[in-house]
Amino acid sequence: MVNEFGGDDVHFESAQFPTGEAVLDLYEISNVNQTTDMFILLGYGLFIHFLSFVVLHLKFVRHKRNQVTIEDHYRNVSKEISADRLHSCV
Repeated sequence: MVNEFGGDDVHFESAQFPTGEAVLDLYEISNVNQTTDMFILLGYGLFIHFLSFVVLHLKFVRHKRNQVTIEDHYRNVSKEISADRLHSCV
């Protein structure tokens, strides 16, 4: 907004906002440091990126923990077959 409303050549036909600086003063952004704002924006972006990485990693670990391996599957099937044979002999 500073690039759009800042400067001496911005004038409006309005009693409330005769210049662009009046608009910037209303939103309290007449004195901004664009470099600082860009670093803050970069920090927010890195934080969100890191947070999403943590969430995806935790979901992946939970999924892997709940996943059944082929060896576990065959081990369980062989136990069920052995139990069925034992019950059929009785």
